[in-house]
Amino acid sequence: MPEGKSEEEIRKFVEGELRKSGFPLETDLSSFLEERAWSVASSAFYVDHDSGKEGEIDLVASKTLTSDSHGKTFDPYELRLTLVIECKTSDEYHWVFFPRPRRDDRFEFDAGLIYTDFVHFARTRSLLPLMFPSLGILPPTVAGTLIDTYQMRIAHPRNLRCLMARTKSRQYDEVPRKKKPRNMKVHEVATGLLKATLYEADLSARFMTMFFEMLSKRQQSPSEVKWPINLFLPIVVFDGSIWTWVKRLERTDGVLLQESLSSPNYLPISALICVVNKDRFLRLITEIEDDLHRIADSVNANLESLNKQRATIAQNILGTLG
Repeated sequence: MPEGKSEEEIRKFVEGELRKSGFPLETDLSSFLEERAWSVASSAFYVDHDSGKEGEIDLVASKTLTSDSHGKTFDPYELRLTLVIECKTSDEYHWVFFPRPRRDDRFEFDAGLIYTDFVHFARTRSLLPLMFPSLGILPPTVAGTLIDTYQMRIAHPRNLRCLMARTKSRQYDEVPRKKKPRNMKVHEVATGLLKATLYEADLSARFMTMFFEMLSKRQQSPSEVKWPINLFLPIVVFDGSIWTWVKRLERTDGVLLQESLSSPNYLPISALICVVNKDRFLRLITEIEDDLHRIADSVNANLESLNKQRATIAQNILGTLG
């Protein structure tokens, strides 16, 4: 900024540079979520297992429910939805997506929702001893009979309307407004966000490891703890131009993106990411909150099955875990 400029000119220059950074967008979204009783962490770190280095995600917001939309509790269960949010701002790129209709016979299969719950954790750690050799929580014959919250249609993608769009995109492009803009690849943004989401899911799995250790060592009674059901939703908020191409180019406020991780350092995974502009994000949160309450209703509707799985696990936990 040249010297001799007025205070107002300096202010406008600094504000313009800040807006390019995306920090004002991150601050606005964080404040909006906190006002709606979400627990928000800014500049959260995650471990990138490809580079071996720490990465940073802009926002991690979570909301926890222990009762349904009618105020009826579902103790001792705890339902938590975590939004992993990357904020991007650009006046140098247009983001263009090429959505295609989703096949009805594969609609449910390709609607990936990342989740962890106490049943799924106990079952996979017991049935996959080669992958988790120190976590044989249950005898395999018992673990094989368990039904997790996906099968109960609680942790199910159909419960989140944003994942049920009739089209999704696996192809995209960045169209520069200028000849040499800053690098902002959709692929890098999406894969980084997916890695951060998996890291958050892994943190919840580590918590469940400690959870089962405490139960196995009789440090806590099964009736004294909250049995977790965790859902994770990755979102990119792009404060720029989002376009779709279906026969012709049209501006849009959001698109559903399917992104995969193909790396020896990660288990094969393909997940859906909501890519939206700021205005759509503000409306999306209201929709997600409504959906979360409906999921809570589903928890209460499945209490008998949840109690059965919990009782089976509690009765069969093996000694000390690893």
